[in-house]
Amino acid sequence: MATYCDSSVFIALYLPERHTQDLMRLVSDFRPRFLVTPLHKAEWSHAVFERVSRGGLTSSDAQQVLARFERDSVRRWREADMPEGAMERSMALVRRHKKMLDVTTADAMHVACALELRASQFWTIEKRCADLATAAGLAVCRPGVGAPGRRRPDDDE
Repeated sequence: MATYCDSSVFIALYLPERHTQDLMRLVSDFRPRFLVTPLHKAEWSHAVFERVSRGGLTSSDAQQVLARFERDSVRRWREADMPEGAMERSMALVRRHKKMLDVTTADAMHVACALELRASQFWTIEKRCADLATAAGLAVCRPGVGAPGRRRPDDDE
């Protein structure tokens, strides 16, 4: 079973925030092998160095976190190329779900990648991304909201 997550999940796993504990419990319980695309790596690197520039992480700590993520990418996660049709599919998703215009380009790209890679589950911390993934027909898991495949639509952040 292929499981896809957006970058918010990787960020919370490696850079502590309010969802980290719930997420770590879910990962421990379900042991997903998340697909990792170049989009994840780009957003992930940006998030790490954003923390450095804001003073929340030292350069040395950032290098250690990046190295841990790279090791896990080989051991725990599943490398995947960017799907060829992801860009077109993301545009189609935005056109089809016009009422969800608060989704970001990255949100639409992640949902499109999950669909193109035929993921059976989509994990995210972001409500807007979860809403788009659900509308696109993916089973969604949001830490603190529900286990994989279950979601309470009226829950908010």
